Amino acid sequence: LETFFGFCCVEFSFVTLRRRTRQDIEVTGNGYWEVLRDGAGDVVQFVYLPAFTVRLLPLDPDLVEDELQVKVTEFAYDTLKMRRRFRRYIQFFEGTLVFFKEFGDQRVISRKTGQVFPTVDALVAADQTDGPATELLHFKLHNPRSAYGTPRWIGNLLAVLGSRQAEEINFLYFENKSVPPLALLVSGGRLSAQSVPRIESFIDTNIKGKRNFHKILVLEAEPASGGHGLEHTGRVKIELRPLTDAQQKDQLFGEYDERNADKVGQSFRLPRMLRGDVRDFNKSTADAALLFAEMQVFQPERQEFDDAITRKILADLGIRCWHF
Repeated sequence: LETFFGFCCVEFSFVTLRRRTRQDIEVTGNGYWEVLRDGAGDVVQFVYLPAFTVRLLPLDPDLVEDELQVKVTEFAYDTLKMRRRFRRYIQFFEGTLVFFKEFGDQRVISRKTGQVFPTVDALVAADQTDGPATELLHFKLHNPRSAYGTPRWIGNLLAVLGSRQAEEINFLYFENKSVPPLALLVSGGRLSAQSVPRIESFIDTNIKGKRNFHKILVLEAEPASGGHGLEHTGRVKIELRPLTDAQQKDQLFGEYDERNADKVGQSFRLPRMLRGDVRDFNKSTADAALLFAEMQVFQPERQEFDDAITRKILADLGIRCWHF
């Protein structure tokens, strides 16, 4: 067993395989392993399949004879024969379409077309470039309304989307800031004909981005005519007025975003400390949070995965006296 789990993955370790599978399960609700066998039919290798590339076909309508290894004692297995319906899978990745069959399905299925053949020779005779489909293990977060799994955070989808929109608003402020830091105001006169297009151009192009954060708006003025052919004798007044009070000084929707983070974290039943937020924690509350997460979250998840490996992989290998 130590040798098997030490080298059951070629590209990386079994721990890395589990990490990637867990990430897929929590993000998409589904995780997939390709199971490879040797010439004797024994399981020898697991291959990670990205969850977003795999699709499920409907359950096959025909019942198929299946032999299930059932442990009767710690030292012996019994073969239970039963009829069940299997499912086929499709992976579409980088322009390639490949069919897989469910783990334990003993039928010969084409990996190119998904068609069922009586023997491997009949499959090769139909297409020399074809071969039998390999098996696939499907891990998922149960959804009673679908064959696919559903991620835990789907109930808080609006909170996730709302936080994304709030972050985009805060980010775009730095690229599209529309309030200059200060302005020159003119009284007792009027703007020159060239000032208006300069103001419009300045607002459109010269105050966006962090490099233009300190640029100012300069207005040109000239004395206004008094009417009836008389010149205005008043003085033109130019005033420098800061506009920083009208600028946004901190992020928008801060409390809303923080509350959304709590909603999503609660869907995973994880304390804030285990999500990277260590505020307002001391040793006592940290120990209590870790104990709660271990008993209520992590251990049940491990138990579910361990049972799947023990009942499927170890039973298929004929392992006795050991549990995963």
